[in-house]
Amino acid sequence: MNIAALRGLFAATVIGATAYVFVTSGQLPDPVASKFATGGHAIAHMSRAAHQWLMTALTLAIPLILYAAQALLPRRFARLTSIPRRDYWLATPERAENTFNWLERHALIWGIAPPLFFAGMQWMIVGANARVPAQLDNFWFLLATGAFVICVISAAVTLSLHFRRPA
Repeated sequence: MNIAALRGLFAATVIGATAYVFVTSGQLPDPVASKFATGGHAIAHMSRAAHQWLMTALTLAIPLILYAAQALLPRRFARLTSIPRRDYWLATPERAENTFNWLERHALIWGIAPPLFFAGMQWMIVGANARVPAQLDNFWFLLATGAFVICVISAAVTLSLHFRRPA
């Protein structure tokens, strides 16, 4: 997939997930059951407005911060880039450009995971708050959390392995 398509997919995912979180927060009761025990029972609440602000901000900010840190900052501050064998990967202008392009592609692909995770959490919170008393479905929570952790580990391993080998 070319970089323009990845940028479009990233933007659509971030915007779509953020809009979903913001809009569905209006369906929640006030206060919102926001923290759940291992059995799925609500143990803490927060105001609907606070929940809407927090979840919307996280859904939008986390992927943008990750993208900036991995794709934009290395181009601006190459000497501060922290990758294995940095001096090799940034030794020539051509190799540095290939490295920065790879980092951006990686950031765009990996950056899709956080907004999808937050949208999934929002979907579960809406469902949990629709029940009386509020009850989180632990199966979906564990599945989503496990999938997100696998994405994070995969992103880290892919990054590390890519820069351990010469081009």
